[in-house]
Amino acid sequence: MDVVMEDPADESNPDWGRFQRLPDDVRVATCRRLSPKWYRVLRRARGAEPITKSDAAPISAVSAGDSGGLAAVAREAMQILVSASQSSTLAHEFADTAHALFDGRQRIVASSGPSHYVHVAAAEVAHRHNIPHVVDMRDPWARFAPPSSAERVLPDDQLRGMEAATLQRAALIITNTQSAADVLATRFPQLRDRICSVPNGSDVEPILAPPVCSNVFQIAHTGALYLDRDPRSFMRAVARVRTSLGLDASTLRVIFMGQKAMINGQTLAELATQAGIGDLFEERAAGTREEARQLMRDSMMAVAFQGATKTQVPAKIFEYVAFPVWLLALVGTDSASGELLANSDALVYSIDDEDATAKGIENAYLKFRAGEMPRPVGYDGRFSRKKQAERLILELEQLMK
Repeated sequence: MDVVMEDPADESNPDWGRFQRLPDDVRVATCRRLSPKWYRVLRRARGAEPITKSDAAPISAVSAGDSGGLAAVAREAMQILVSASQSSTLAHEFADTAHALFDGRQRIVASSGPSHYVHVAAAEVAHRHNIPHVVDMRDPWARFAPPSSAERVLPDDQLRGMEAATLQRAALIITNTQSAADVLATRFPQLRDRICSVPNGSDVEPILAPPVCSNVFQIAHTGALYLDRDPRSFMRAVARVRTSLGLDASTLRVIFMGQKAMINGQTLAELATQAGIGDLFEERAAGTREEARQLMRDSMMAVAFQGATKTQVPAKIFEYVAFPVWLLALVGTDSASGELLANSDALVYSIDDEDATAKGIENAYLKFRAGEMPRPVGYDGRFSRKKQAERLILELEQLMK
């Protein structure tokens, strides 16, 4: 296997541990995410600080509903312009790098996104060398909503306009939920026979040993809190539990670990204070995968949120299911996440169902105080990534016959 990927050094906190566990016979080539020259010149002309990480484009802070006026619109437009240039450049660089690695032994080109420009690059490689192209879509490519006026004017930073042509050339199209596969098949009925679903899975074997004994009922959220995943109802539910049971920071704690997020221009700490749990709340910077897993080992409950896109399963859920915690999944029963967790021990509620959320947290807390510990939601191995990988390999073998 040969791999072409973005350089991990371009990430703010790369996790080199998993990279180092790759087999010795896997060749890895990397491409850097560079800002266009015009952007670097513009920054120098304005006297801005030098761009670090090999001139990687700055990533704006996560924000939902932030109305910053004309300046904010201008910043967003500039970000899209830079991102569009990067996507186009990287698609060419990925294709050129893959061409250089090709030595006739390769039987399939598989591309996994987002970012979805990798599919454009892989389609070019597959076409040139006359081998099948497998498109693996961890998230949808094109937006389901009609483009806004601004999107019609601004460059196509996600290369969405190339989705149809790329998928039509693919030998196999994989989504990570059946809901996403159904949506894609509706949009491209002529490709229905080439679309299949292979879910994500958990890399961690279910941890059946109970967590370390603690007097603190700790609720954890790890990973990015994306734009439309609003934790305010959850925070109010926690506040109701603390009031009902008379709890303080010595008995109840909430920790969010990941990229800093803003909701309606406010930090998570500010939202926690407004909800009445400021003294219980801690926001930790993003860390390594192992640091996130240690947080899970130290916690009694994990919380996950579902955004407006209900056809995808947040990857963190596949981490949570391996740990002996109560899994509070605020995803709604009508989402792909809800379907995944059906008939399991997970507590599945709507993201805005404050009453059910408070009741679920309180019941779990009372069980904890009574000495009852949860088992991993994936205790029986149903969410194993190994099982899903075996399914994927069978699909690839069919293409190589």
